[in-house]
Amino acid sequence: MKTYKKLFQAEQFHIDQRPWPDGVFDFNIPGHRASTARYRVSTAGNSQFLFTTISDGDWIVVDNGERHPVKDETFKKEYVLQE
Repeated sequence: MKTYKKLFQAEQFHIDQRPWPDGVFDFNIPGHRASTARYRVSTAGNSQFLFTTISDGDWIVVDNGERHPVKDETFKKEYVLQE
């Protein structure tokens, strides 16, 4: 059996480092209780209607125009930087 490698782009999200990666936004709604899941990333292109929670230090993997958050520990175990 052969092993195949897929190339994709990725960027790490840090709350205190601006500008944030494309698609990341603050979901804090004024007048509502702050949530621990207040940061979101749009998953389908630039649509903010399809989104998922992202935490400080998570990686955003971009594959075929879609974004997917990956925890830092998982990213370091599963992926290798292609120079």
